[in-house]
Amino acid sequence: MADTTHSTTASRRAILGAAFAAPALISLGASPAIATSMSKSVPWDAAMKRYIALKLRQDTAWAHYKALPSLQQKGAADDEMDRITNEFVAAQDLLLEMPAPHNQALLWKLEHVLEIEGDGFTASWGGPFIKQVMDDMRRLLAAGA
Repeated sequence: MADTTHSTTASRRAILGAAFAAPALISLGASPAIATSMSKSVPWDAAMKRYIALKLRQDTAWAHYKALPSLQQKGAADDEMDRITNEFVAAQDLLLEMPAPHNQALLWKLEHVLEIEGDGFTASWGGPFIKQVMDDMRRLLAAGA
């Protein structure tokens, strides 16, 4: 099972930051609607930053793994590849599970769940992921965001 301690901690930090950001933005003259909208993006932005860093790490590790000349060397690297992949998947799952704060986040989610794979079909995503994407679509489209 993936260790999601770091991503959970980052999300808590982002949520706490958002709680303090809205009043600060309002005091600087931002409208409450803009301040609230911006503070809702803080957890998403923190999670996306982590996802991007882990994607780069996984892509780099995968390229190194594929370049290993022997099965014995690949076998020795399997545990590390599994750990890196599990961290990356946990970061991706966190983004898919959290509400999309804006259309750009929704588009990212749609591109992931509807990505056409090598066999010409999309991946089979679990119900909770699809439900969250559908909830995001309904909420953002209804708001005209």
